[in-house]
Amino acid sequence: MSVARSLLAIALLAIPKSAFGQIPWPAARPATAKAARPARTSTLRLAAATATVAEAEPNDLVSQAQLVTLGVTAGGTISVTGDVDTYAIDLLAGSKIELDVLASRVGSPLDPTLTLLGPDGVTVLAFNDDYLSPDSHIESFIPSTGRYFVQVQGFSGVGSTASTYALSFGSVPEGPGDPPTLYTGRLGAPMGMAAGPAGELYVADIGGQRLVRVAPTGEVSELGTFPGEFPVGVVVDGFGDVLVSTTNSAFSAGRIVRFRGGTVSTFTAALQSGATMTVGPDGDVWVIDPVGRALRRFDPLGAPKGTVSLSSLTHFAFDMGLAFSPAGELFVSDGFATIYKIVGGVPQVAFQTDPFLNGLAFDKDGFLYVANGSRGRVILLDPDLQVVEDPFARSYLSGSTQLAFLRGADGAMTPRLLADNAGLGSMASDVSGIIEMNPAKIRAEGFQIGIDICPSPTRP
Repeated sequence: MSVARSLLAIALLAIPKSAFGQIPWPAARPATAKAARPARTSTLRLAAATATVAEAEPNDLVSQAQLVTLGVTAGGTISVTGDVDTYAIDLLAGSKIELDVLASRVGSPLDPTLTLLGPDGVTVLAFNDDYLSPDSHIESFIPSTGRYFVQVQGFSGVGSTASTYALSFGSVPEGPGDPPTLYTGRLGAPMGMAAGPAGELYVADIGGQRLVRVAPTGEVSELGTFPGEFPVGVVVDGFGDVLVSTTNSAFSAGRIVRFRGGTVSTFTAALQSGATMTVGPDGDVWVIDPVGRALRRFDPLGAPKGTVSLSSLTHFAFDMGLAFSPAGELFVSDGFATIYKIVGGVPQVAFQTDPFLNGLAFDKDGFLYVANGSRGRVILLDPDLQVVEDPFARSYLSGSTQLAFLRGADGAMTPRLLADNAGLGSMASDVSGIIEMNPAKIRAEGFQIGIDICPSPTRP
C-alpha cells in the first residue's frame, strides 16, 4: 500500500476491515447490521443461495482455473486450510464486474476473502475481506478485454468441510453518466473538492497533506501544506477565500484554515476534527466534526453560530457528505447507508440504501447526485429523494467519496460533475486523480454552493 493510501486509511477513521470495498483497511468503525429501511431504496444484489455450477477440483492455481461466464453462481467449499478456489472469466473492456460471496449470511462458518486478478494471473486488481459481514463483495471496472481470474479462500487460509459458499458473477450496467474521463491526475489521495469562481478546482490531498489548485487547463499547483494535519474538506466562501478543514494526526483537534491569495490564517480552531464543509445561502460556513459528533456553524468571519448534534447517528467518518438543496434544506450523509435532513436542528432520516453513501451534490433543480466510494458509482435522486438512476455512473473508477460541479470561466455553474478518486479499491493507473462523468447526460447545471463572490466592508 502506498504512503498516500496508508495515510488515507488512517485518516478515514471508522472503517471496518474492508468497508470501502476492494482493498483491506484498518478496522475502527464496527460493522453493523442494516436497520429497517424505508421504501425508497436501491437494491444490493446478493448471490443466490443455490449455485448454477459446481466448483471442480483441482483449482488452486490460475493454470487450473475453472472457466465460468457472467450470470452464473458457482458453489464450492474451502474444504481444508490453505484451499484456494480459482475461476476464470472472459470480460470486455469497459464492463464492470460484480462479484459476491454468500457464506456467513446463510450459516456457513467460512470467512471468505475475494481476489480479482488481471489477465496475467498475477496482478491484483481488487481484493475484499468483509463487506457488510464476513462475506466479501467486489465491483471493478475492466480496463481491457481479456481473461480475468477470481479466487476465493478463507481468511488466514482457514477452511473446513463445512465451509461452503456461493459466488455470483454479475455485471453492473452502464449508467447515463458513463463513460468516465480523467479530468486530472497526480493528486496523491484527493479528498475534498471545491469549484473556484473562474473554472478552477481546489482539492485537499489528504495523502500529500496539501491543498492544490487545478487550473481549467489542467495545470496543478500547490497552494499550501499541512505538517502534522490531514486536510479533508474544502469550500470557497462568499469572499472568494478558500477554506480547508483539517484534523491533526492524533484526531484530537481540528481547525479551518483560510487561504486568501498568498496569505494563510486560521478561520477557526473550535473543532475536535474537521471534515466535509459547505457554505449556506447566507454565507455561513458549516463543517462536520466526526470526532465531536457534531455539525458546526460559523459566520463568514469564523465566529461560532451554533451546533447541531449528530449523536443520534450510528456511523461517523471523514467521508460524510454535506450539502444545501436549492430549497435551502441541509442534508448530511453518514458515510454509510443513510442521508439525513436537518429539520429544526435535528437530523431526520431522509433516504436509506445499501452502503456506502458519501459525497452529495445538488443540481439547480434539486436533483441529488450521491457518491458511493466503495462500489465506484454515483446514484441520482429526484427532489423527493426517489431513485432516478442507480447507477447513474457505474464505471467512474472506484474510490470516489466527494463530488463537485465546476463553474465556467465567467463564474456561472456548469453541468460538469467531478468526483475525486482517493484510491480505495482502484487500479493503480486510476488512483490519484479527479474524474468527470459524461457531461452530456448531466441533467442540469450544478446548484451553486454559498453566495456569489461579493467583498463587503466587514471582510476580515
